[in-house]
Amino acid sequence: MRNNPNAKQLPDGRAEPCAAELTELLKACRDLSDILKHEELHLALFQIIKTRFEIDKLALFVFDSDQEIFNLVFSHGLGKLEYKLKIDQHDLWQTILEDTPFTVVDNAGNPLFTQFLKKQDLSILPSALWIPLVMRQQVLGLLTIGPKADGQPFDNFDHYFLQQTAAQAAVSINTCRLYERSLKEKEDLDKTLQNLSLLYGI
Repeated sequence: MRNNPNAKQLPDGRAEPCAAELTELLKACRDLSDILKHEELHLALFQIIKTRFEIDKLALFVFDSDQEIFNLVFSHGLGKLEYKLKIDQHDLWQTILEDTPFTVVDNAGNPLFTQFLKKQDLSILPSALWIPLVMRQQVLGLLTIGPKADGQPFDNFDHYFLQQTAAQAAVSINTCRLYERSLKEKEDLDKTLQNLSLLYGI
């Protein structure tokens, strides 16, 4: 969906989002909230981002809090890729915790987090925008996306759309984890009951 030249302007110069854009955002969040499996969630999030922004490259990372590593779980336009991100730079981590879309390079392509980029080869990752997936100050993931197909910059509502979608994605990731954990616990309980039944029979 493109910027509407006839849209009303807010006091700070931003284009006021139209009803269709807000409806699209609401639908995106509802679609994500209905998913209980990680693979379906990753694909749905990609479809939402690709449909709205017509991007060619995307990478989705999920944070492993035990190892403190972001593991790549889904990518598009990057070929077969296995990748991990270790973020040990304080200012970058604080930027992620701010829970708003940000860039890792400036307009000239120069790195903004020099020490981090020395340790991570980010040349293969899209870097137009990085979007944190945060729930109640708990980092659950990170989404990196490439530029729009038409080369237009991401405006303020684009940032808002991505931030709200990522917030719902973070909640959904947590829901998927709880759901899969409950399934595992049920399987373990069923096996225990089956073993007890066999022992009782003996």
